[in-house]
Amino acid sequence: MKIAIGADASGFELKEAVRKHLEELNIEYTDFAKEARDYYEIVPEAVPAVQRGDFDFGILCCGTGMGMAQMANSYQGIRAAVVESTYTAKMSRAINNSNILTMGGFVVAPFMACEMVDVFLNTQITDGLDDFHDFLLDAQKRIKAVEKTIYG
Repeated sequence: MKIAIGADASGFELKEAVRKHLEELNIEYTDFAKEARDYYEIVPEAVPAVQRGDFDFGILCCGTGMGMAQMANSYQGIRAAVVESTYTAKMSRAINNSNILTMGGFVVAPFMACEMVDVFLNTQITDGLDDFHDFLLDAQKRIKAVEKTIYG
């Protein structure tokens, strides 16, 4: 598994906690923000790498997670989710098959961020939602069809 990580100044400390956690888990990552830069500088570097398939997932941190998510979601095939709990981390993968987790340094404590990362990375689409398996997989196909009409 390969992870792209990045942060602006408001999420830098949170990203550092996540980076250290990934190292402890021996998960390969590339840090697109070795120093704090603005989110509109980080996203155009990290997100296309996830989009191309160079990385399995992205983890981006800013003040609230929203700026990173909004900008990341402008890329075709990217499903960035603002996550503030282990439950939303799980559901963002199980229901929406999110490929980028965004978090806010003003909102999430570092220990909680690491727990959310663990849940996010270890959840597959439809996990725990057996009754909705076919519906959720069909929804993903329909979303891709809508993307084709938008992006060509």
